[in-house]
Amino acid sequence: MNLSSTVTSLEKAARNDRHRLFMAFVLSLDKPATILDVGGTTEYWKAFFTPASPIRRVVLLNTFEQRVFPPFESVTGDACDLSRYAGRSFDVVFSNSVLGHVGGFSHQLQMATEIRRVAFHYFVQTPNHAFPIDWRTLVPFFHLLPVGVQARCFQSLAMGRYSKAKSREEAEEWASRVRNVRRKELRVLFPGATVIDERMLGWTKSFMVHNFPQTRAAGFRDL
Repeated sequence: MNLSSTVTSLEKAARNDRHRLFMAFVLSLDKPATILDVGGTTEYWKAFFTPASPIRRVVLLNTFEQRVFPPFESVTGDACDLSRYAGRSFDVVFSNSVLGHVGGFSHQLQMATEIRRVAFHYFVQTPNHAFPIDWRTLVPFFHLLPVGVQARCFQSLAMGRYSKAKSREEAEEWASRVRNVRRKELRVLFPGATVIDERMLGWTKSFMVHNFPQTRAAGFRDL
């Protein structure tokens, strides 16, 4: 088994564990929940949803329209601007690996502020900047290089999962479109929240941050 397939297998297992934890929190609400999934896709939910799920409504907000089935709804929008929804419109906001894609820290703060505004509870997963392997390319420490250096690598070489960029513009876009967060930044983005390590190969690959009353879950380490 090569590195890419190994990482894919580990990521799938982590995603399954993450969703089980999330659904345990949803079950703790003692009522069918309304959920806004920021960056959500039907492909993700098809792997987990059953008619017995404790869910009344799920709004999948993304940059593209999706074909959905009840209880799902599809809307197009911006993760940093949820102004179409009033405060506390949802029981839960869920977001999986989106926070690192919205731009710089100011945009990430806008997204976090909107998530905290529109829901009573939230559960957000985001990759850890300090994880030694760059999850885009699977090249150790590649994400720690300056953006300009990353762009030159993308333009000159096939990098892990990426073929060689076709142009300088494409290479620069690949190099700059992801900004993983640091642990201390989550304290600013989600003040007072619980942060849980999601580990892979003994390292903290990602963070899960939530504001549900339960602060401990089996198999995870609270911080």
